[in-house]
Amino acid sequence: MSNSFNYLNDSNAERSAYLHPAVYSPGVVDSTEDPRWIVIHHEDGIEYGPFDDLTYVGEDGRYYHVRVHAQWDPFQRNIKIWLSHELRDGGGGFNDSNSFTIRDWSNTPVHITISTAVANNTAPSFTLV
Repeated sequence: MSNSFNYLNDSNAERSAYLHPAVYSPGVVDSTEDPRWIVIHHEDGIEYGPFDDLTYVGEDGRYYHVRVHAQWDPFQRNIKIWLSHELRDGGGGFNDSNSFTIRDWSNTPVHITISTAVANNTAPSFTLV
């Protein structure tokens, strides 16, 4: 498991990304805050964000946006995590996945799976294959 990964963005620039924690806030109206992306620019090491969407080059060479969603599960007492994706040009999307494929800095496809449940105030982690 990893807390971050390296990828090529829509300008083919080298970037790294990680997520803020998912946070559940009980109260009169329960709410769960979706984790947001932090992006590190390889050329200067500066962190940017947080962002709702991460734009990346998919294994098919097209550009995608991926967003992380979170929802408190009162039965399991954890936060469920899932992804939604959309083609950057608006050509459609798909939801309810827990994985996607990016191109790493060497332009090699890397399959990334996100953890599907986390404890409160914990950032999701990734498995890279």
